[in-house]
Amino acid sequence: MNYSYLLFDFDGTLADSYGMVLAITHTLLRRHGITKVEPEHFRDRDDLPVAQKVRMLSFMMKIRPEFIALYGENLEKIHLFDGMLELLLACSKRGYRIAVLSSNAVENIRSFFHRYPLPFELEIVSSNGLFGKHKTIKEFAKEHGVTVSDLLYIGDEIRDVKACNRCGADIAFVRWGLDAGASLEECKVQYEVDTPRELAELLLGKEKAAERP
Repeated sequence: MNYSYLLFDFDGTLADSYGMVLAITHTLLRRHGITKVEPEHFRDRDDLPVAQKVRMLSFMMKIRPEFIALYGENLEKIHLFDGMLELLLACSKRGYRIAVLSSNAVENIRSFFHRYPLPFELEIVSSNGLFGKHKTIKEFAKEHGVTVSDLLYIGDEIRDVKACNRCGADIAFVRWGLDAGASLEECKVQYEVDTPRELAELLLGKEKAAERP
């Protein structure tokens, strides 16, 4: 593959954290007295009327500092998906430059990886909360002196696919995360994988993937 950078999403792609995200969101909804909205409703906000979507997004930005704090307090309960640490190591050895580009907070992701010492520098970029991942991808390419076509984004949400479609980046959609069962018929997706093993074969080739520890 001819990509210079692999940009990984964090929650649902590298980290098995969906259950924790739901639990924290549920806690914050109840803390703020909101009882008619469930955490799962935030997944479907793209299809809401504009006014309702704006209200929901405004609330999400309001609770973001509390969310980040609670997430950080529960980091020890979150782990990498099986095979993802080995994949990161193998991709670095292969010559890929690797970064995490996520809507999660940089400090949370950095603290998380303290448990997984890596022999290479892992760049961590936040996509400004819940907005503008497509803009962040374009900015990343510009800041690193490459074009968007030099990047491969690896993510688990339809929202990731839409962001890549908007900025022109290629995406590998993984089917073990948040939108595992989603239809991709209306999206442009370059690659689709069901397991970390398939992702390793895509990025490294079958022979190299088989050599991983």
